[in-house]
Amino acid sequence: MEISNEQLKKFRDLKIRRSDLSEGGKIELFNVAPEQNKPVPIFPEHVITLLNRFKTQEISKARLLEWVNTVMFTDLFDYAEEYQNSIASVFSELEEIDEEGKDLTPEKFDLLLTALQNNTEA
Repeated sequence: MEISNEQLKKFRDLKIRRSDLSEGGKIELFNVAPEQNKPVPIFPEHVITLLNRFKTQEISKARLLEWVNTVMFTDLFDYAEEYQNSIASVFSELEEIDEEGKDLTPEKFDLLLTALQNNTEA
């Protein structure tokens, strides 16, 4: 089974939720392929948008982490090659916040944003 790249892009751009992508849980996202086996690219601007929407409370911490986990742990998305290390380091920091139940402090937020903007590791 495949998921259309159009749907994946909507998820990447925060236009739909993971439940929409998985058709209410009918599709196991960790066992499907992207359309034509071509993962949708993730660039720093996608992660920056995610972080900014969280900061302005447009999305919840749960939705932020749902997005990060979906991008990290499925084969549906790929980090843009030239930004791989920066994006991976930011996701690692966000995953640590998730696992340890911490909050995303303003200082940590600024650190992550700076890493993405400068293509450096967090």
